[in-house]
Amino acid sequence: MANYIHVPHGSPEVPKLDVTVQDQEEQRCREGALSLLQHLRPHWDPQEVTLQLFTDGITNKLIGCYVSNTMEDVVLVRIYGNKTELLVDRD
Repeated sequence: MANYIHVPHGSPEVPKLDVTVQDQEEQRCREGALSLLQHLRPHWDPQEVTLQLFTDGITNKLIGCYVSNTMEDVVLVRIYGNKTELLVDRD
């Protein structure tokens, strides 16, 4: 399911997973983030995952996902805003 984004030699591999979140509603964003975590951190128990929504973005949502209070291993999930491709060229 995953392909990988090109990164400089020696950098860790960065998987690219295509998951579509139907709308910007917070609950849908959380469901999408948990869906990604099934692939990125399959050993994490979804019931123990803390999701922190960062609200400073203008067009995107950013969710930090982690399982411990120390936040030693955090997965950041970016959810592109609705129709932002009209404003931003992502290619």
